[in-house]
Amino acid sequence: CTFVNPGIHIPDRVSALTGITDDMVKDAPPIDSALDDFLRFAGDAVLVAHNAPFDIGFMRAAAKACGKPFDFAFIDTVPLCRALFPELKNAKLDTVAAYLNLPKFNHHRASDDAKTLALILAHILKRLMSERGLESLGQLNRALAGADPKKLRPYHMILLAKNFRQYMM
Repeated sequence: CTFVNPGIHIPDRVSALTGITDDMVKDAPPIDSALDDFLRFAGDAVLVAHNAPFDIGFMRAAAKACGKPFDFAFIDTVPLCRALFPELKNAKLDTVAAYLNLPKFNHHRASDDAKTLALILAHILKRLMSERGLESLGQLNRALAGADPKKLRPYHMILLAKNFRQYMM
């Protein structure tokens, strides 16, 4: 795990949220070097993230800016948590961790978040194996079938609008 030197000042609001300051990243590698290391580390693995579209979006943008491919398959644990823990008011990482009685962690720090997410994913997969017969990641979507569609959050909406006035004459 490494910090990345963004080459610009870290905004105060980001430092307040993450605890990461300019001084902490001044000797860190630039994004292209850190990205190369990450791509070697990840290989052809399936990535896992909590609110994956957010994180994957940043990674794709960084890869594109560095002229590198980034076409990983990924699992987003947010919809998994929403489907398996509908009693929770939200599916934030710290909310799910507390619900599962996981150890306290330093939220918004990569190593702590990753460790906590690994514990959450292990719990999710064990539950899906025991309750829904999950045997492989390829069965993940089928294992979650039957979720209440009214409680699922859409990622997009298609809206068709037509001028019906012309048909009224």
